[in-house]
Amino acid sequence: MKSDKWPPEDSEAKPDGVPAETAEELKKKTDEQRGKFEHIFGDLQVAGERLVGENQELQGHATIDALTGIRNRRGFEETLHTATAGFFTPEAERRGESEKGIEHITIGLFDVDHFKDFNDKYGHQVGDRVLQAVAQHLSSIGRGSDIVARWGGEEFAFAWPGANEKAVLQKFGMDLKRGQNARIEIPKIKIDDQEFEITISGGLSTFPHKPDFEGAVEAAYGDADKALYAAKKAGRNRIMSLTEEMPTPEE
Repeated sequence: MKSDKWPPEDSEAKPDGVPAETAEELKKKTDEQRGKFEHIFGDLQVAGERLVGENQELQGHATIDALTGIRNRRGFEETLHTATAGFFTPEAERRGESEKGIEHITIGLFDVDHFKDFNDKYGHQVGDRVLQAVAQHLSSIGRGSDIVARWGGEEFAFAWPGANEKAVLQKFGMDLKRGQNARIEIPKIKIDDQEFEITISGGLSTFPHKPDFEGAVEAAYGDADKALYAAKKAGRNRIMSLTEEMPTPEE
């Protein structure tokens, strides 16, 4: 006589009524699927980390000048903004003080003198090596907090946090009593069997670090550019300021 009871008394079964063999098969399939998902997740994680690294590398390339290896204009502006961010807190602003003791920043724009003529005479390859040498020298004369960049073409930018125009001019040799201009002396550049004497002209502008940072820095760029033009007009191979007293122009 057949029993209507399920499961039969002689059958091994799980509490939910699924035969033991089927439960083991399901567990095996579940483990296999879990293993596949873990493998896929691991691959995705590795790919994600690689993508983050590549994005960071691309961002680095976007702020570095490929020819000289120093910052480009974008890198200069981003570094300047980051380096000076947070100088003023509301409390410091009420006291009229900079949080880090830096109340002004001087920006300098520099141009390699007669570079177009030099490029036309000696070729772009030699011109590129001159730009590399100038970039290397400018990088070597800065303090740790200073920022140097290739602004574009044969033009370079410098930023001196905490220094005013007078301090920068004196740093580079300006002496009013002796009628001596401020200059950045570029060492002779040797390329193959030739030595080249290169000079640069520069213009400075100092601005106070105030909450309206963007407006102040844009105005400083404009004033530095005007001072650079004045330096070229005065005879080149010098650094000038629109606000500081300058030595009498040399004949």
